[in-house]
Amino acid sequence: MNAKAVWEKKRSELYQAGLEFIEQEARKILKAHPNLDEFVMAMGMWTFDYKTPLQYPRGNSWSREIAAMGGGHQTSHGWQWRSCEGVAYITDSPLGKFMDEWDESMHFTGTPMRFTADGPKRTEW
Repeated sequence: MNAKAVWEKKRSELYQAGLEFIEQEARKILKAHPNLDEFVMAMGMWTFDYKTPLQYPRGNSWSREIAAMGGGHQTSHGWQWRSCEGVAYITDSPLGKFMDEWDESMHFTGTPMRFTADGPKRTEW
């Protein structure tokens, strides 16, 4: 096996391990926060959707976690979703740190997945 083939095989194994880590950590967050409904990842973004959007004055619907961070805490992914109805971006979790470190080079968010805390993983919707 040549060096390129070895690299592609290892990268594929690392990619699959990364997806498993993302799912495992997202499910931990969903179980720890019963106000979250599901984890969604696709098209270069990832987020957690709230069961019920939280309303704030002047029409804002930022989550309590994001409101506590000031709502302007930009990282490489998720910024555009922070002002959408009822979504959360948990940046200081092991998942957030992993995504900030590895998604740009590994493109994990290009693989769609969504699930609830105990529900099946869906990859097409």
